[in-house]
Amino acid sequence: MDSLEHNIKEVQRMAEVFGFGKLERKEIIKHWGIIFEKFLEALMPGVTVEMYIQKRVELGLHKNVPKHFEGARRTLRKLSKKYPLSLISNRERITLGELMAGNGIKKEWFQYIQTASDTEFHKPDPRVFEKVLAILEKDGISKEEILYVGDHSVDFEASKGAGLNFVGILSGHLVTREEFIRAGVLPERVLDSVRDLPNFLLTH
Repeated sequence: MDSLEHNIKEVQRMAEVFGFGKLERKEIIKHWGIIFEKFLEALMPGVTVEMYIQKRVELGLHKNVPKHFEGARRTLRKLSKKYPLSLISNRERITLGELMAGNGIKKEWFQYIQTASDTEFHKPDPRVFEKVLAILEKDGISKEEILYVGDHSVDFEASKGAGLNFVGILSGHLVTREEFIRAGVLPERVLDSVRDLPNFLLTH
């Protein structure tokens, strides 16, 4: 989802509503990607996830859904016909559901969906993959056959700790190509967009 600037504006608005003033963009980005509970603890101490979501609904902000990157929906639909896709997110169940529904991303495209609400472990903790790995193992799929795709350093850190193959995506504008490479991602495994995944999978 092309959600970075949308999320920054929402968090800044919510911070003002809760009396924290206008948060700096760089401070929000610094903490982005971690589980939302920890994110709020860092930027709006005392504000719980439940309080945030309730106030967000009261203000009608939940109706404003950021759009998906061009070609992302088509690519996911295409890949789902050939591969068993799973979705592992640090987002809460309600906000992930809003994003998917608002962009026509079908739950049926995924064999397994896990949100922050569904596990005690969250990225960058590699244990976040325990449930999905158990499911895939039952289907005869080994770790070596799994590719985890993410647009944040916490994605790479979690996948590396779990021993999974990783591809970094730049379209989220959260991590640069150089930052991914410095972290240890091979240059050929850093893609501009989700749209590049089908060609990558054909050649790797």
